[in-house]
Amino acid sequence: MSALTLIRNKDQFRKNLTLFILLLPGLLWILMLIVIPQFGMFIDSFKFRPIYHKKGFTLENYAYFFTNLLYVKIFLKTLGVAILITFVSFLVCFPIAFYIAKVAKPDVARKIFILVIIPFWVSELIRTFSWMIILGDHGVINRFLMMLHLRTEPITLLYNNFSVTVGLVYNYLLFMILPIYSTLEGMDNSLMEAAQDLGANRFNVMRRIVIPYSLPGIMSGSIMVFMLSVGTYIAPTLLGGTKEIWFTELIYNKFFKAMNWRLGSALAFTLLILTLLFIFLVIKIAGLKLTDVIEEE
Repeated sequence: MSALTLIRNKDQFRKNLTLFILLLPGLLWILMLIVIPQFGMFIDSFKFRPIYHKKGFTLENYAYFFTNLLYVKIFLKTLGVAILITFVSFLVCFPIAFYIAKVAKPDVARKIFILVIIPFWVSELIRTFSWMIILGDHGVINRFLMMLHLRTEPITLLYNNFSVTVGLVYNYLLFMILPIYSTLEGMDNSLMEAAQDLGANRFNVMRRIVIPYSLPGIMSGSIMVFMLSVGTYIAPTLLGGTKEIWFTELIYNKFFKAMNWRLGSALAFTLLILTLLFIFLVIKIAGLKLTDVIEEE
C-alpha cells in the first residue's frame, strides 16, 4: 500500500470520526427518548393486563382491538376523516404551490411563502384555539352572519368533523405545500409550452403534464399530512368535542385515565402498523416506489 493511499485512508477516517462525533448527541437523544421507550411499549403490548396476575406474553391486547366493534369503528372513522383531510389539503395547497413555483415572480413568491409560514411561528395549540374562536356559536363567522341578518340563530360549526377537518387542514398546510412546490420547481416549463403548442388546453396540461410530474411531491405531502392527522391529539380533542372521539383520544384514555398501559401500547402500535400498511398500499396503487416519495420528503 502506497503512502498516498495511507494518507487518504487516514483523512477519510478522520472525516468519518468527526461526522460520528457531531451526530452522536442527536443519535443518543433519539435512542434514549424515542427508540428505547418505544421498544419498551412494544414489549408491554404483548404482556397480560395486571388484572389477570399472569406473566409471559400474549396477543390478547391486540385481539381486544379487533374483537371490539366500537374500537374498530372509531379507528375506521379516524382513518376516513384523515383521508378527507389529506384530500382537502391537496385541493387547497396544490394551486398555491403551482402558483408559487410556476406563475408568481420571485419577489411575489417570497411574500406568499412568508404568509404561509407566519402561522407556524406559533404553536399548534394556539392555532387550534383560534379556530375555536372563529367557528364557535358566538365566534367570528356566526357574529358576521347575524350582523348581516343572514341568520337569526348561530350555525353549529364547532365540535364536529367539519371543525376538525378545517383545523387540521390549516395546521398542516405547510407540509403539503413544500413537497409539491419542491417537485414543481424542478419541472421544465417547456413541457407545458410544448403541450400547449400541440393543442392541449390548460386543463389537459394540468391533468396530463403537471400532476403526473408532481405526483412524488403530492404523495410525499399526502403521507405527511395523513400521518400527522391520524396521530394528532390536540385538534380532535378541542375542535371535535365529546361527540367526535378520535382514535388517539382512545389511546390517551387507556394510558392516563384507565391506567391500562399494556392495552394502550397495543392500540398505539395497531394504529401505527395499520396506517403504515395503508400508506404502502396507496403508494403501490399510485405506481410509485417508496424511495421516490422519501426523496421528495
